Amino acid sequence: MKTLGLTSIFTCQTTKDEPTEFCVEQVAADGLIVLHYLKDEFESRGIEIVKMEGSDHSEWIHPFEITKRGIVIYPRNEVFWTR
Repeated sequence: MKTLGLTSIFTCQTTKDEPTEFCVEQVAADGLIVLHYLKDEFESRGIEIVKMEGSDHSEWIHPFEITKRGIVIYPRNEVFWTR
């Protein structure tokens, strides 16, 4: 698809107990963004850029929220929890 000048988005849903290290999407993709969701005492959503070829990026998990205007990421904050 890259040779045709196309951008593709693939999604893969996993669970906390399911390892994602060997998903074919991770190997084939130039970029990998992981969305985390934790629902315990409070809801917490985090976004993590695992890899983005040709670009420097944060290695932290940052909080985000989905609003009527779209996704809002808070890059100055980090989300902490054990996986």
